[in-house]
Amino acid sequence: MIYRREIDGLRALAVLPVMLFHAGFSGFSGGFVGVDVFFVISGYLITGILINEQANGTFTLTGFYERRARRILPALFVVLLACLPFAWAWLLPSDLKAFARSLAAAAISLSNILFWRESGYFDTSSELKPLLHTWSLGVEEQYYMVFPLLLLGLARWRPHWTPHVLWAGAALSLALAQWAALHQPSLAFYLLPTRGWELLAGALLAYYHSRPATRIPHATALNQAGSLLGLAMVTYAVLRFDQHTPFPGVYALLPTLGAVLMIACAQPGTWVGKLLATPLLVGIGLISYSAYLWHQPVLAFARYYLMTQPRPEVMAALLLLILGLAWLSWRYVERPFRHKNGVSRRHIFIGSLVGCSGFFLLGLAGQLSQGFAWKFDATVKAIDHSKTQSQKREACWARLSRDRSFAHACELGDTRQTASFVLFGDSHAGTLVDVLHQQARAQGIHGLDYTFRSCIPVMASQSTERDETSQTCQALRQAFFDPATLNALPPTVILAARWTLAMEQQRSNNGEGGQEPGASFSLHSAQTATLGYQAALAQDYADSVQRLLRQGKTVILVYPIPEMGWDVPNRLARLYLRDGKLSVDSASTSLASFIQRNQHTYAALDRIGAHPRLIRIKPASLLCDTAVKGRCAAQLHGLPLYFDDDHLSDAGAIPVVNAIMTQLRQQPEASTTAP
Repeated sequence: MIYRREIDGLRALAVLPVMLFHAGFSGFSGGFVGVDVFFVISGYLITGILINEQANGTFTLTGFYERRARRILPALFVVLLACLPFAWAWLLPSDLKAFARSLAAAAISLSNILFWRESGYFDTSSELKPLLHTWSLGVEEQYYMVFPLLLLGLARWRPHWTPHVLWAGAALSLALAQWAALHQPSLAFYLLPTRGWELLAGALLAYYHSRPATRIPHATALNQAGSLLGLAMVTYAVLRFDQHTPFPGVYALLPTLGAVLMIACAQPGTWVGKLLATPLLVGIGLISYSAYLWHQPVLAFARYYLMTQPRPEVMAALLLLILGLAWLSWRYVERPFRHKNGVSRRHIFIGSLVGCSGFFLLGLAGQLSQGFAWKFDATVKAIDHSKTQSQKREACWARLSRDRSFAHACELGDTRQTASFVLFGDSHAGTLVDVLHQQARAQGIHGLDYTFRSCIPVMASQSTERDETSQTCQALRQAFFDPATLNALPPTVILAARWTLAMEQQRSNNGEGGQEPGASFSLHSAQTATLGYQAALAQDYADSVQRLLRQGKTVILVYPIPEMGWDVPNRLARLYLRDGKLSVDSASTSLASFIQRNQHTYAALDRIGAHPRLIRIKPASLLCDTAVKGRCAAQLHGLPLYFDDDHLSDAGAIPVVNAIMTQLRQQPEASTTAP
């Protein structure tokens, strides 16, 4: 194919938004669409090369895969190798084990499948996964295991079918992506069947470009308009899309078709063509693959080491470092290996086999050794153990996700007794499940677990999302507040949730460098437009509690659990490894910050009128201003009270559950106030 500077410039417009998005710079909330642009470029260039070689009779599968190995593997191997000492020195056993899995998966082009399988509510934040970005390499390599064979077969036996097969494949993939974006968002994001249409969009463009009759003449008004429209489409997606955008369904048409239009129309005589051909963008485009490889490990390890979200000036310096590493990688790794005069085909294939095998076996060793646990002392292992997820909670969530009714609430405590309570709420309620189960069983009390992720226990308000989790939660809430269910409820209802996240709609920031990652969260009801967001939600909090009280139930209302803002186990481990000990205030956060963030939530819950059957439990009085005045504790005797930045570990759940159990033992003559 003829070299086009504009395509290298387009690569720059793809990689820069991705880097800025992952660095957390405001204004680039949709920067992730740069990957979609990369897919289109890849589909276009590779298909164009395949078509030209088939037409000239020079195509061979061996030659094709040699080029892929030269292009992809040397720089990838260098980045993987560079990650090893940092992972070894800084990661906890569970994180090192997860890194080892991702290392093995990256070596055999299965990263996308691994990260899809691992995706879940309590999965490690994407900002802390050094090899998360290799999912896109997995998608491409899986695509190119099949696509050349398909194109070769069509060219040999049914050449006139080629555009129809490509169009049909793209349409089916897009339809699947749209369905999955709404119902299985992780599957939609990571897997080839829902991403293939973006590569096929580039392939279709290359196919039509290979037919002279379908080419657009240079510097026409159509090229000007098409390239400007394409640039506008990609720019809009970068600036306006965010983590709430269902993706990669029909919304992904915007950056995908925008990239198609720019490749098709941004010819040398157009304004966009001139922009893309500027030396700066072309230069960044040339190193874009290496920049993409380096950016995620550098940012992830920096966050892990600093234990906070780096300041903007630090992030800017890291981005410059990434570009510097990318240039070195391009100059001394990518370029030499691309030229056949430098490294023979035989050495490329042998080196690829040795490298992939070596990284895979190293990753396997990390997995089998539980993250090389033998190298850590007992304190670090105890800290890391707090991150272990509750199998009981996860099994119940899976059951409720499948069977969305109160009849499938899970058992807690002594099942020989009649159920006397039900725990209803989101993941913050879910963190109480294991300890509540153990204590209830020991005291001969039977209860039910009706918790589910992101499911605030209210009657009227609904999430603005339409994914599977939100739909399941809405079905569970409707089932709970159904009159027939209310009549059948146990006499005591425990309500616990992350009330403040819904009230404030933003993740926590402890004011000391601890900024929780993740998307915003909001709930809306019919009253939102008339009362305003917070007033409508506060009214729903009150209405939901009062509905249960009118039903004759005792309500134990658990107020907000203090949020830490930083990953507590990781921070404690880093402090311990640095200082050789932990102090009583290690990883603690400001009580004043907690009070300020929760003032609207406390006001809303406090406004619920006093009632003899309404019991209020305030975890902040149990976890804050105790060991250290004016601080909310993160650990006790070296044991983390949280397993991430806001969810209680079993050690943290114990004081809250103790307060709940005191009330359960005393019902129905409970005091109206608890600690």
